[in-house]
Amino acid sequence: MDNYDGADWTDWMLLKELDRASIPDQPGVYMIAAHRRIHRAHGADKQGILDIGESDNLKKRIAAFRACSLGACRT
Repeated sequence: MDNYDGADWTDWMLLKELDRASIPDQPGVYMIAAHRRIHRAHGADKQGILDIGESDNLKKRIAAFRACSLGACRT
């Protein structure tokens, strides 16, 4: 990502290749981005950020996001 230090974050990983066992089942902060530029109402987001958030259980949150990306969202 441009202009972002990210020293305390893990390296970027593709959601479809993410090893679920490596994600802690405890509170955490996450950032999910497309692998491309996204056009927004006020210009282009060259980092393609889709979601930044926090969760009480990072493993469950990332698993839910991955399921939705594959078309298996729970409503």
